[in-house]
Amino acid sequence: MQYSFFSDTLDLMRNGKPLTPGLILSLIVRLTLIVLSAEILVMMLFNQLQAEGHFSYLQEAVADSLLLLLVSAYPALIWVIRPIFKAAQASSKHTEMLAAALENTGESGMALT
Repeated sequence: MQYSFFSDTLDLMRNGKPLTPGLILSLIVRLTLIVLSAEILVMMLFNQLQAEGHFSYLQEAVADSLLLLLVSAYPALIWVIRPIFKAAQASSKHTEMLAAALENTGESGMALT
């Protein structure tokens, strides 16, 4: 079986299928790419504003962290957190269905004496 990074992750996002090791790896890669892209954008913004030297190191670190959070939060929510949430919901629904099936099986079985 061939693994397709984008189609399997999109399928997970749409249908809420359970997480497999391949899908977990794809979500880790997505999160890494989101943070990397956001950090590049923040550094480019700092370079364009020529902010280096105008603030203390602490102020620059706080500004960098806050901008990184602002830029990466929404993509991380859509492409990483939401698929994990949907997979958890699907797994919970599957477990509830199995529990209901086992419960109904016990009621319809014969009583042994």
